[in-house]
Amino acid sequence: MTAGPGPWLAVVVLGLLLRPASAQWHCRQGRVELIVGGAQGCVESVPASPPASPPASPPSPGVAPTLQRQRDITRRAILENELRQEQAALAALQSGGRVVDPAERQRAQDNIAALRRELAR
Repeated sequence: MTAGPGPWLAVVVLGLLLRPASAQWHCRQGRVELIVGGAQGCVESVPASPPASPPASPPSPGVAPTLQRQRDITRRAILENELRQEQAALAALQSGGRVVDPAERQRAQDNIAALRRELAR
């Protein structure tokens, strides 16, 4: 059997119908905030039980040190490869005998600097 809205709903509806325009009250009914009006204010009801705390999650096991070392080696290889590609792209920009867009040069230099910072970690 499911529980109905309870007698507080009738009080809220009645309060909304009979309230003067200037009198409003903000009341809580469990997790719901009610805006009611009238001179009576908020009507006390049975206090709602506090929300249940989420179940504690089991501690994460972490990563095995050998697996983490392998991931670090792979990450470093990828970053070094990207750095070589960016350096080659910058060299190609500067040695083409053509006018280089300053924004393109700056982008390549910024990428190289960012990759070096990442490798320094």
